[in-house]
Amino acid sequence: MLGTLTVVGTGMDAFRHLTPEARAAIERADIVLYCVCDAPAELLIRTLNKNAEDLFPMYSETIPRYVTYRRMTERAIDEIKRGRNVCLVFYGHPGVCATSPHAAVAEARRVGAKAIMLPSISSHDAYLR
Repeated sequence: MLGTLTVVGTGMDAFRHLTPEARAAIERADIVLYCVCDAPAELLIRTLNKNAEDLFPMYSETIPRYVTYRRMTERAIDEIKRGRNVCLVFYGHPGVCATSPHAAVAEARRVGAKAIMLPSISSHDAYLR
């Protein structure tokens, strides 16, 4: 049996922008795979779910970004194929200027798993004041 995928964003300030729906998705996931760019967001994610894995170390100056994004997608799909409910977390809005979240949703659906992306606050929204 396949797992599910829920893709969420932390907004630009996880403590102020993480929606209740995104928070609940992180808490109830079997595994949380995340790529955020600040220590407070990472701390919050790891507090909400102890089974959390940082994807940021996949980045390397010697590996093209498209390869890194593909590996992030594959990591999520591997867990879904194991029957786990995955929460994939990115900073900002996961659908704005982000390749892996869209690819993961498409790939999860292609293999027959339920996949959704929840909205969040993007950098454009956060700094438009």
